[in-house]
Amino acid sequence: MLTIYYATRRLFKPIDDINDGVRKFGEGNLKHRISYRRNDQLGTLAHNVNTMAQDIDNMIEAKRQLLLGISHELRSPLTRSKVNLALMPESSAHTEISRDIEMMEQLITELLESERLNSQHAALNPEKAHLTNLISEWIETNFSQSGVTSKLDRVEAYVDIARLKLLISNLLQNAIKHNGPDRQAPVIHLKSATFNHAPRVSHRR
Repeated sequence: MLTIYYATRRLFKPIDDINDGVRKFGEGNLKHRISYRRNDQLGTLAHNVNTMAQDIDNMIEAKRQLLLGISHELRSPLTRSKVNLALMPESSAHTEISRDIEMMEQLITELLESERLNSQHAALNPEKAHLTNLISEWIETNFSQSGVTSKLDRVEAYVDIARLKLLISNLLQNAIKHNGPDRQAPVIHLKSATFNHAPRVSHRR
């Protein structure tokens, strides 16, 4: 019985390893590799699963590099547009075009920041900021047409400004998207804390 037990364990251990590897791949850990030392069908299966994970990882990285390349290339025409716009006389059309250019720049910045967050070398870039002014100006520039309001304490803190703006945008966009037609417009709150951590930024619908 003992011999049968160990023989069965040895037989099914590669299957357990493959199942564990597939589970990790499903969780997004495409760098994991299934270890195997067999040249039978189970060894071939483990090798094929590893190859599949490597191919998927390569495709995701290629997509990321393509997005980054397109984003960087879009910066040049936007910069030229801003220069040409500055030479135009002030008008309602001037204001609308300027707003559209700023929105495109914001979208590119958010795309680049999202990709930076996905990098394994992502790191915070904290700097001192007046959060009250930063949040109110961000809302006025990007969400004034959505009825978003704010209740902000006077707060200064060291934060990663780009990521904080991305966080606020995601929170408010989700709140606006899922808000019912008869519900109050989103309100963003900023309250000073009594402990030495970044203040909590929240929203409610």
